[in-house]
Amino acid sequence: MNPKVRKALSDLITGAKWDVIALAVIAILVYFLKDSLKFSDVKDVVGTLQNISAAIFTIIGLWVGFLYPNAIQGIVSDNVDYIKNTKDVPRIERLIYVIIVSALVMLGTLVFYVVKALIGNSNFYIECRVSIKFVALVFVFCLCWLQSRCIFSVIISNFRFANNLYSRINESKLKHD
Repeated sequence: MNPKVRKALSDLITGAKWDVIALAVIAILVYFLKDSLKFSDVKDVVGTLQNISAAIFTIIGLWVGFLYPNAIQGIVSDNVDYIKNTKDVPRIERLIYVIIVSALVMLGTLVFYVVKALIGNSNFYIECRVSIKFVALVFVFCLCWLQSRCIFSVIISNFRFANNLYSRINESKLKHD
């Protein structure tokens, strides 16, 4: 197996491992707390989640477009050699990952509301209320987990960006002195 493919697969498994652990913890917590949770509480969480996702999606999209115009121009013109500084590749990759996950979270909130509207007053919901409530709560809180990962990724990316900026400023000062 190609070493790059092996590393990518290893990274995917490592990332998925934490998501599976989070899913298990969320499912266990929801199982024990499902009777005390009300839809009005979850509705507030979904609304907040939707707002956060939209804000992050927009801000990071603008950030990528502003800070990496060569990358955007290269993507639009199908030019693979669009990034001159290879150190930017992981940063752009993480930011695009954040955009994708935030878009999926927004889509998940839409699906949540559509499914609620479609089956909320149906006989199916009345018959399977406990199971549906469990799945819906796990779904919403998993979306919260995914969005939280995006927020932390943005925080870490900004911290690294600031650190890199200060390093370059100090290097420049040393060269001029």
